Amino acid sequence: MPKVNPQILSWARESAGLTLEDAARGIGLAGESASARLAEMENGDREPSRPQLLKMADRYRRPLLTFYLPEPPAAAARAHDFRTLRQREVGAEATVDALVRDVRTRQALVRGALEDAEEAERRAFVGSVDPRAGPDGLAAAMADLLALDRTAYREARTIEQAFRILRDAVEATGVYVLLIGNLGSYRSNLSPGVFRGMALADDVAPFIVINETDSKTAWPFTLLHELGHVLLGQSGISGYDSEQHVPQLVQESEGPRRFGIRLVDDDEGRDV
Repeated sequence: MPKVNPQILSWARESAGLTLEDAARGIGLAGESASARLAEMENGDREPSRPQLLKMADRYRRPLLTFYLPEPPAAAARAHDFRTLRQREVGAEATVDALVRDVRTRQALVRGALEDAEEAERRAFVGSVDPRAGPDGLAAAMADLLALDRTAYREARTIEQAFRILRDAVEATGVYVLLIGNLGSYRSNLSPGVFRGMALADDVAPFIVINETDSKTAWPFTLLHELGHVLLGQSGISGYDSEQHVPQLVQESEGPRRFGIRLVDDDEGRDV
């Protein structure tokens, strides 16, 4: 079982702008020695319990996995924001930032594990498409990348089954696909109007996040939309009308089952 890194505990508290006293109260440590007990945890003299770690993760707005990193992560620029201004709700932006940190942490851990096991494989498709190729070039690259069983996809009985087929095809390329709509509690739910999807382009462990609170009929669209960002080498957060930044890749078909997908260029398209 991995051990908590005391250095991370101190870094996470300080980066949240909390004193020992404030943090001790926030995670439920009581009594005159509360701050001293927290200091012991940060010095490595006392092991925090899992409930205490969960409270720290909530109070410091850091994913739980952060506390097990070998060293504090380097400050990273926020992922590019492809959303329009009206999609950015002031009250939800801290949660969006925390979600980005959470996924970046997962990505760093996966990449580190692959490199430690000498199993890191460069994903040549990440950033392989020049934006000047236009929507047709991007659609062609995406269709060539995915070994998608189109017959099985079209004949899927439910949207869940169709999405699973598409997700399997994307993950077979080495992309990690996550369905996340909050920070682990319904109280931190992010509406699709605030955040619909996210792409974190990386040549070893590219990640795509889909807001699971969105309509299931939108999941295939979002998955392919974010895959387009990965092929362009772009990391960012997408909303409903963020298409200005990426060529029109996909549209939800109004076919018999209302979950068909096409890679499109205006009125002409490449079926997927």
